[in-house]
Amino acid sequence: METADLDKAPPYWALPYVWGNPAITENLRLRGDVIKVTTNLAAALGRIRQHCRQEGVAAETTYLWMDAICISQHDNVEKQAQVRLMGQIYSGAHKVIIWLCEESPQDKGAMSVINKWTTATKAVMLLCKSEQKLGQDGPFRDDYPRRHR
Repeated sequence: METADLDKAPPYWALPYVWGNPAITENLRLRGDVIKVTTNLAAALGRIRQHCRQEGVAAETTYLWMDAICISQHDNVEKQAQVRLMGQIYSGAHKVIIWLCEESPQDKGAMSVINKWTTATKAVMLLCKSEQKLGQDGPFRDDYPRRHR
């Protein structure tokens, strides 16, 4: 575990996630120390490690920010200070991975909708970026409805 100023932090991934039951934990080895994390966080970290392997990214050298680990949960002053920084933490992240839970058969429909929405959102973002680069007039400009009636 390393500490870094937000403005000097190496590229990192932020992991907002559903905590799950705090009474049900697993041990996590972190640089030689063992800490307890919720089973949902352990599952998220396992999936991130799996994703890193598939993408050829060294999971051991990927920096992650997770509130349960990066914020001292027993220090209310630190928690308050960190909560005020959440916008900067997430907007400064190289990647934000939102973790709800392991997929179950009941979740398949919801996950399918989320995947479609994510794909559509990425397509719209690419379209917006290409329109901005080319300086084209398009439906994502604030004044589009007024100018095209």
